Amino acid sequence: LAKRGFGEIVGRASKHPHPTVRITCIEALATFDTEHLLLSLPDALLDKEPEVRLAAVRASVELEQRSAQLGARLRACSRDNDPRVRAYVALVTVSQGVAVLEQLLESQNPAEIVAALECLPDGSSQRAEDLLHHPDQSVRAAALSNRAPHRAEDAPARLEQFLEAMEDSDSEVRRA
Repeated sequence: LAKRGFGEIVGRASKHPHPTVRITCIEALATFDTEHLLLSLPDALLDKEPEVRLAAVRASVELEQRSAQLGARLRACSRDNDPRVRAYVALVTVSQGVAVLEQLLESQNPAEIVAALECLPDGSSQRAEDLLHHPDQSVRAAALSNRAPHRAEDAPARLEQFLEAMEDSDSEVRRA
């Protein structure tokens, strides 16, 4: 059933009164339906039968191994050729994230700076403000877009920046 897309039914069956059914369901979900396995594992790990708990532990280890492989591949994307990919990976990875975004912001390549600005977390508005006068219009536009959603207390300064941007010679910056 799990192989044919009936993971929800198999997940419900993982609470069956007979331990052999619960074990079979956990094993099937581990092989064919990770989403429903994640929903079933908490109960299975606390099951009164040790064989069911053992199946749940095996499924958890297998899931963790797959997750580790995915994590390694995700970390490898921090060296991707496309700056948008690198910037987004930086946003979601704590260990390398700040360093990658800083590197992109310091780049001479406008596409890399724009990618970093699009992923810049809240509280980094000073970095965006520093780039409002960058020579490249796409960087100015991205910096302006980044500044827009920030805190109300710096609204007067932002208003001045927005008015200045309305006078920019490039339509992309004015549109931002």
